[in-house]
Amino acid sequence: MLGSFLGRAVVAAVRSVGAVALNAAMTELRKPETQAKLGAGIATVHHHLNDPEKRADLERAAGTAGKTAARMLGRAAGNLKNKLNG
Repeated sequence: MLGSFLGRAVVAAVRSVGAVALNAAMTELRKPETQAKLGAGIATVHHHLNDPEKRADLERAAGTAGKTAARMLGRAAGNLKNKLNG
């Protein structure tokens, strides 16, 4: 019985800490300077993936899996950029 109580207490504490961490992260993401940094990073990724020479270098270095990863990264960056821009 005591073990069960301690288990539930630990789970509740972990959930509380998780909620606080998530709220802090969301608050940080809403800050204009954070969004500007994310936007600059996304622009750099887009530039590298859209530049044929750099993209070819990345794909050669990573092989077949790298091509798929580069496409996925480009899509994810584009989706995030669109969501940040509204």
